[in-house]
Amino acid sequence: MRQLMYRLAALNALLLISACSGKPPEVPPVLSLDGRQCAARPDLSAARPLEPPERQRSGSAVVIDAAAPCWNNGMGNAAYVVFALPSVTSPYMVRVSSTPQGRSVLMPRLLFLNERGDTLREMGRQEMQFRQGSLSAVARAQPGMRYLVVSSDPQNVGERHTRIVASTSITAVPIPMGAINVYSGQETQEQFQGSHNGTVSVALLPMTATR
Repeated sequence: MRQLMYRLAALNALLLISACSGKPPEVPPVLSLDGRQCAARPDLSAARPLEPPERQRSGSAVVIDAAAPCWNNGMGNAAYVVFALPSVTSPYMVRVSSTPQGRSVLMPRLLFLNERGDTLREMGRQEMQFRQGSLSAVARAQPGMRYLVVSSDPQNVGERHTRIVASTSITAVPIPMGAINVYSGQETQEQFQGSHNGTVSVALLPMTATR
């Protein structure tokens, strides 16, 4: 019985370490770009090419920090990164995710542009939702879309947003014939502050793999 108790204690310790190790690092938020000389339009010549959905093995992750390019989108200065969408005939979906950095998160504004840089579609905070720990949005690629601009949103920088997080824990309880697992759950609230910096990931998905 004593050996069993040791094993159960070790199991609980491993579960606790596993739960804690998934926490993102704490990164100071960038709350202002007022001192930057920002361009009037995003620089499309620096676009990062994206592989077609059938050749993508994982999303393309980019860190947007205080040194990232910036532009004035009419609401203020915003940090950004540009992706070049592939020229394919089959329809696909675009998923953009922003990972929280401690208690801050970049709440992206998405611009889908054509070859000339004209805006075909724009998505903001209202289309973003927390999914699996990241703030994300999914959109269907339309004909003529050649570039995707992922930028910070000056209107949301400094704002605080709350989400509810559900968690489940497992406790091994010894009994005469061995042990049983007792499951318990709880809901907590997490607050995030909008910032200009963060880690964003873009993935192109076949139409059948969006869920």
